[in-house]
Amino acid sequence: MNMGMPRSEIQQNDLSLRAIITICIIVIGVLAAAFTSIVIYMSFRQNMEDQFSKRVLNIVTLAALEQQGDLHSELKTPGDKISSAYNTISQKNLAIIHSDPIIRAIYTMRQDEKKNIYFVVYIASENLSEEGKANPTFGDAITNVNPTLKKEFETLSDAQIDTNLHHDQSGNWISAYAPFYRGDNQTVEGVIGVDINKDEIITSESNILILAVEIFVLLAILLGISGWFISLYVTRPITNITKKILEITNENHNQYIIDIKPVRSYEINQLGQAANQLAAEINSSLSKLESNLSENKNKLEQYKKEFEITNKQTNKYTDQLKTLGSLAHLILSTQNLDQILPRITAVISDELPFHHVAIFLLDSAKEYAVLTATNSIGGQKMIQRNHRLKVGEDGIVGYAAGRARPYFTLDTNKDTIFLTNPDLPETHSELAVPLKIGLDVIGILDIQSKEFSAFTEEDIEFFSTLADYISIAIQNGKQFQEIQKTITESDTLYRNYLRQEWKSFTNQRRNPGYLYNISGSRPITKKMETIKIQQAIQSGKPTISEEKNQSHLSVPIKLRGQVIGILNIQSGGRHAWEEDEIDIATAVADRVGLAIENARLLEDSQSRAARERTISEITSKIGASINIRNVLQTAVEELGHILPGSDVIIQINDTKNSE
Repeated sequence: MNMGMPRSEIQQNDLSLRAIITICIIVIGVLAAAFTSIVIYMSFRQNMEDQFSKRVLNIVTLAALEQQGDLHSELKTPGDKISSAYNTISQKNLAIIHSDPIIRAIYTMRQDEKKNIYFVVYIASENLSEEGKANPTFGDAITNVNPTLKKEFETLSDAQIDTNLHHDQSGNWISAYAPFYRGDNQTVEGVIGVDINKDEIITSESNILILAVEIFVLLAILLGISGWFISLYVTRPITNITKKILEITNENHNQYIIDIKPVRSYEINQLGQAANQLAAEINSSLSKLESNLSENKNKLEQYKKEFEITNKQTNKYTDQLKTLGSLAHLILSTQNLDQILPRITAVISDELPFHHVAIFLLDSAKEYAVLTATNSIGGQKMIQRNHRLKVGEDGIVGYAAGRARPYFTLDTNKDTIFLTNPDLPETHSELAVPLKIGLDVIGILDIQSKEFSAFTEEDIEFFSTLADYISIAIQNGKQFQEIQKTITESDTLYRNYLRQEWKSFTNQRRNPGYLYNISGSRPITKKMETIKIQQAIQSGKPTISEEKNQSHLSVPIKLRGQVIGILNIQSGGRHAWEEDEIDIATAVADRVGLAIENARLLEDSQSRAARERTISEITSKIGASINIRNVLQTAVEELGHILPGSDVIIQINDTKNSE
């Protein structure tokens, strides 16, 4: 049994406790080392900056005190550069430069009326002079003046440092400024500026930074090594416990035993005891789990079998309901018996798992069940050879028909009633259900399956219901055939009557038809007897012909499918009759037929009414006579009026002689 997640997954995805402790110690140590290094560096740097600032302020203050303000005031124009006062000040400032190697240049400055600051005396160190760089001279404007200096130039009273670091090819420097006075120590003569080389202090700061980094790296390495050994000491007992616990995941172990040796840690000893207790509880739980698992497995297998049976029955009932629905729809939509029976067998075979479905109908004498419809190929062969089974004798079909109740066999090899059929060699189960109308058996529904034991008692009930549906369909089909036969016979009688009536009507007419042209309409004396007209009369469809550069369209005049005349249209020249023209002519011909029929019926009705009226008048006059002579005389006279030019004789036979 494998408990928990796989070891490979634990090793790949999770950090060990040793690694976590080591990382934590290293991170804490790195942070501490970084903090220590930063503090050391910032402390040394700040100290150096403070000392450097004090040194710069001292230099610029002393340089300001060394300036001779009265002598400097004698310098008025750039031409005074050759004066003794300019040389004296220059030599003095050069001596100040030589006094401290970090001094880069010393220069005095004044401010004109426009508040522009310019150089007066500019002295640079020999290093700058050797580089060949041109030094500013008397009167050159200072372009990069510190904004604070420019603003406070006239009111500047103390020395100050410009913290902006300047850089060129000779190095880095900063500037400091201080006012210097004339001999009265009250009048400000100008401002002295001192450029101080800062390369030395920058180099010192870099060395301190490198030292801080080295200290940081050394501390990080020492703390990392210490963290590894500390984590190893802390985690080794836990690792041993973990290995023992992981051993219980071995599938080959039947009993799980964890033996943890005591160590010098109360907490770890407690963990070991808990692991031992856990192993014991796992052994007990595993035993119960295996017992429950075996029991649940048996129940699961039983539930699975019951579910499969239930699911199979549900699917079976669903297919049966679907078959009933399809069959009901088929019965409602089709009434032709020759069409509905084959479709019923096809529907049952498609919806249900049976390879052969057949419908037998009993003959008029109810002696044989005749195969009428089937879905299988073997069944079609049987229909071709007029397959029939004797009622009450031949096979399961005959047996069920003779006893008027269903019969089925679950194994055809063991059933003595089953009749072997070479066209259906795969049949192993068969069910025959009578088709009945009331108590009268009219046929058999035969179902055959390739499977053994394919039918149950529920199937018999279902197929009995299905047989009732089929019986209703057969009854409806027979009634439909009878109705269709009656309609056909009625239509034939009516056609014969219509033909005789129209034959009599046309024989009584003097003119067979009428002709219409541009001059008007007139009757014709003889019938049209062309070949196309005869074709139209015989086929009942319009015909087109060409005669003597003229086009003829012959359209039959029909009444209830019976041709009673012809509508012949002749064009003035050759003409291609269009479909619309033919349709219009056909519609007119149909309406002409109805109009003529209505006129004929009206004329016939009027004629019958006249005859009835004449008969009624004669009957009234005869009824008014009181003796036989007057009755006979009145009858002869009235008939003579009705039939002029005829001899009317009424003779009364002697009853004795007639006998």
